[in-house]
Formats: sequence, C-alpha cells, structure tokens
Amino acid sequence: AFHLRSDSGVLYVGIDCDEGDILVEVTQTLFLSLCDEEKVDFSHMVDLDGYNRGIIVCCKCTSKEEDNNTKGGEKTKTDFDFISRFFGPKVGINEDPVTGSAHCVLGPYFGTKLGKLKLLGKQMSSRGGVVECTLKIDESTKRVGIVGTAVTFMSGTLHI
Repeated sequence: AFHLRSDSGVLYVGIDCDEGDILVEVTQTLFLSLCDEEKVDFSHMVDLDGYNRGIIVCCKCTSKEEDNNTKGGEKTKTDFDFISRFFGPKVGINEDPVTGSAHCVLGPYFGTKLGKLKLLGKQMSSRGGVVECTLKIDESTKRVGIVGTAVTFMSGTLHI
C-alpha cells in the first residue's frame, strides 16, 4: 500500500487482537516521507487480508513536531511521544482524521517501549489532532484513558 521495501525503515508489524487493526511502526524519517497522500495506495489496503478494520502507521518521535496550537501567532513545537496515521479504506474511510480507538492501541504499545504511563500522540492526517493517553493498569484491568479535542459531526435523538 505504501510501496515499501523490507529494509526501508519498517521496525514492527503486528495486529491488534481487539479491533483487528494492523500496527506498523516505522522510523520517523520514513513516517514523515509517507505524509504525502499521493504515496498511499488505498486499493492495496482493501485487498489485503488478515485484518478487519484499519492500518495504524506510527513512529516514535525523535524530534519536536509542529503543533496546531499557536502562541502569539506563531506555531509551537511540541515533544510528542509518537505520531501516527490511521487508514480504514476496508470500512469506507480512506484516512480517519483522529482515531481514539487507534490511540488505545498506540498508548500501551509506546508506553511499554518508552516506560511511561502518560503519553502524548499526534495523528498526522490533513486535519490532525493531539491525543493524550493515560495507561491505567492494575491487577484486574488494563485501560487507556484518552483526552483530546473532539468535533461534533452529528447529533440527534433516538426514539425507541
């Protein structure tokens, strides 16, 4: 779907058992080169077997990334723990702007790698968004708390 060679900077490929999403970790250099939507072949993602919903492409941040927040009219740079994109053409969404459920996978993945219980991620779609992930782990449960800014796209009343 991205026309990558196995030696091109792919660090990990796995599948999330809960949602059936493929998780692909790449180097930050490779990730940033994939940000051009023309480089993504959505038809290959639809034809790919072995997953149910979407493909999460991510990387650990090794440098500060531009944030959409501004201070005094200037863009700020933020220390994100990871950046990501979520593609779901198999379910009719070529790229989701900000995916909470993907961050419920990314939080524990990078929390384990980085030894952190609180992480900051940025989804790098054209709209983009920042999601804070808090890992809540005790003997009986493993949960991820997510905080971010949401956009209401529909509201209504359901009559039963």
